[in-house]
Amino acid sequence: MLGLFLSFAAYSLIENELKRCFPTERKKIINNFLASFHIFLLFVFFLLYEVSSHNNTWLEYIKFNTCGYFFYDALTIIKHRQFSKFNIFMLYHHIILGIYFLHKSDGSNWYKLLWYGEMSNIPSQLVYHYLQKEKKGINNNVKIKILKSVQLYVYGFLRVIVVSYYMFYEFQHVYYTEPHYADFYFYLCIPVYIMGLVWTKILYKNNK
Repeated sequence: MLGLFLSFAAYSLIENELKRCFPTERKKIINNFLASFHIFLLFVFFLLYEVSSHNNTWLEYIKFNTCGYFFYDALTIIKHRQFSKFNIFMLYHHIILGIYFLHKSDGSNWYKLLWYGEMSNIPSQLVYHYLQKEKKGINNNVKIKILKSVQLYVYGFLRVIVVSYYMFYEFQHVYYTEPHYADFYFYLCIPVYIMGLVWTKILYKNNK
């Protein structure tokens, strides 16, 4: 659990440094940067896992990086009492997935689900960044329009097709090879998967 604590502390330190270096920057842009930095580290650790012939040490780095970020972001939401519908869902997302990842055994597809789920968020991070910049009077209409189309296709393909594929095999793994309590954790993750499908539909409607 030391890795989890160090990851949690690192994200706290990074946020404080960003606030110190960019005191006039919007808090939402700083939070978006932290989310993007988490994805960047995930990309680096996953790449190192692949080139090291699947050395499980890198999976531990992936797990602690993600769970540390999830729990830190969840605590930030609670601390600032930002209980909008979206943030309540994010609390559920961060806490349930964090617990699920921490309890996974060998043979689980958790890291693939995490990888494709977070990669699908990259266009969304860019759209959000430029939308926040527009609130400061910077015109990004063309960039946002292009990125929203990219967001729909990347997010839709990865969440509807790829994540669904790995969810099916994760269910098989949990049902046939893990203790019965693991079923409960998996079922708690299903609403997160469903929300990804719902968000795809929302993106599609918004891009018509």
